Amino acid sequence: MKAREDLSGLRLAVGLLLCSLVASTVLISPAAAQARTGRILGQYSPDPGLRVEPNAPLKVEVDLVQTNEIGLTERGIRQMCAARLIEAGIPVMSDSSTAQTNTLYFNVNVSQDSVAITMAFAKLVVTAIGSEKFLRRTTTWTDSIVGETRNSLDIVQPGLRNAFDHFVSEYLRANAAQAQIGE
Repeated sequence: MKAREDLSGLRLAVGLLLCSLVASTVLISPAAAQARTGRILGQYSPDPGLRVEPNAPLKVEVDLVQTNEIGLTERGIRQMCAARLIEAGIPVMSDSSTAQTNTLYFNVNVSQDSVAITMAFAKLVVTAIGSEKFLRRTTTWTDSIVGETRNSLDIVQPGLRNAFDHFVSEYLRANAAQAQIGE
């Protein structure tokens, strides 16, 4: 019986110690966190999921659902995306290229009076298992918006441009240091 009481007391002591350690880690002040990590908490840092190798080309893939009624085409979206990427100085892979590269996946889904736009950035990642190396794409950034269409291309196209401009600005921000090094 005494051994069980001692064991219960030991469990309670270990539990209290763990709780105090967790509380001291969670309740750390921003100044103390900066001292420990060398970073300021709450400061914006570019999304590492969008960082790429310098001059890495980007391929655009488009998937459309129920867009025929308003005249939205895969070719039109791809051309808009490619023009904006080139304007921003981001290298673009041709549509016919089969090379593995980073990919921006663009999905547009139009229903009766609404549109959902989803973008996903898939980074080409090298994985090593032993001496073997494998290339694979990993989704590292996504963004979605939803809005009304009123069955009008004039309403949907600006939304598409805004969504894509958001991606371009985030991509450029994440890769700004590399662009400065390359200049």
